[in-house]
Amino acid sequence: MSDKPILFSAPMVRAILREIEQPGSGKTQTRRVAKFVEPHGDNWHMHNAGGGMFASSEDTVRRDGHYYAPYAVDDRLYVREAWRAEAVYDDTSPRAIEADACMVRYEADGTWSDRDAMTHAGRFRHGMHMPRWASRITLIVTDVRVQRLQEVSEEDAISEGVECWSEPSLCSWRVADEMSFKSAVDAYRLLWDSLNAARGYGWDANPWVAAYTFRPILGNIDTIGGA
Repeated sequence: MSDKPILFSAPMVRAILREIEQPGSGKTQTRRVAKFVEPHGDNWHMHNAGGGMFASSEDTVRRDGHYYAPYAVDDRLYVREAWRAEAVYDDTSPRAIEADACMVRYEADGTWSDRDAMTHAGRFRHGMHMPRWASRITLIVTDVRVQRLQEVSEEDAISEGVECWSEPSLCSWRVADEMSFKSAVDAYRLLWDSLNAARGYGWDANPWVAAYTFRPILGNIDTIGGA
């Protein structure tokens, strides 16, 4: 078991929060492009390695090598998201901010780390710069699969945070309040491309991905204990 950071966009943070508030209604999976690793043999399929997982089919290992997933089952992941410290810290780097001295405003939903906060929010800070102490969500990894992106099922797409909203005798699927689709997979395709197409990993490229299933907990990783 390892403690590691993981970055999420604001819509996905809201989907995770929805799952915490109403289990079964939000995000419990995330897919990330799998890292490429040089081949190590012809008959090698899957095994744990260095806190993560290598995986690929036998035909792929001969052609392309292996694909590495950096998170493993039972890992605890602290969510990094867009945030603001108090305005008095605008000229202070995240590393230099003392955890016990600063409150945090989370951009995804506008809440503060202290519900009774009476202060001014400072400048916008990207999630990649969020320190561990400022994180409010912890994910416990329960399953890891390495697969092609287009292997995502309708059930998987729903677990990715795609949301159903009802019209007369019809359930349409949407994500991040965008246009609606007839299937959850189609809605997830839009989400995936919005985050990855510009990097060359769009849906049509069908990249290898690491698919993580997790249990979300509202709480800082250092305060939830063995939850």
